[in-house]
Amino acid sequence: MAIIPTRLTPRASARAATQRVRDAINAAKSRTGGEGRLVALTAGGLLLAFVLLAALAPILMKAPAIISSIIGFVLFALVFASTVTGAIAVWRIVKAGAMDTNSQSKSGNAIFNQATVESALSDAEDAGLRSLGPRIVTEALTGRVHGRPVAVMRVDGLTFAVIHLKDVTPATVLISPGHAPWPFALPNDGELTPLAAPGDVDAVAWTTDRMAGLTLGIKLAPALAMSAAGGEVPFVSVRGRALIMMWRKADVGTACVIAHETAKAFA
Repeated sequence: MAIIPTRLTPRASARAATQRVRDAINAAKSRTGGEGRLVALTAGGLLLAFVLLAALAPILMKAPAIISSIIGFVLFALVFASTVTGAIAVWRIVKAGAMDTNSQSKSGNAIFNQATVESALSDAEDAGLRSLGPRIVTEALTGRVHGRPVAVMRVDGLTFAVIHLKDVTPATVLISPGHAPWPFALPNDGELTPLAAPGDVDAVAWTTDRMAGLTLGIKLAPALAMSAAGGEVPFVSVRGRALIMMWRKADVGTACVIAHETAKAFA
């Protein structure tokens, strides 16, 4: 019998939160293009100039004009050099970002649409199957299967398949392989009711509407049975117009086959 979805333990939640912070720091470093030292040098130079100006102002008011001029010139040179350093850092950051964007576009135009991949990953995050963080996609395929947009991608060491359905589903269905806890926050779509796992696969399932969930489960059963025969049952979320499957081990090719079978059932 299916059980109520188990959430991550406090220790596991802490580890997940720590990983999200680490991912955010890494993303920030990648966006700055490694120019953190130049930015720090700029800030330090400007701060030093203003500190010296504040400290020396009373003395310069009483000092000879030539000394005041020399010290003023030194302070101006320090501010000017810091400003130029900051401008160089900003230029390098912008240049690095443009190069990354061009590289992604050149490498991906032939097999996937970047906007489709980004939308699919957003759906996975909304469903609680992926944490918010850098989206470093190593493999991806997008297209239409039986008239429905499909995106399959490999990211964070996991494989996702996202299908945009034609109609809004009448219920939310969540499927977890074995007795694994839902990876992240459960979607807040209503009270969940245990549901028999579609296709008698080794999984637990829940739904916000039992009758509608049973109907959706019947459509999912062939694809889940095929995936189980391949050695792994995916996490599945069906909510709204998004059907998301997530595998820990499957490759993109296998996920494409399963996604094709799923899209055919929902055509």
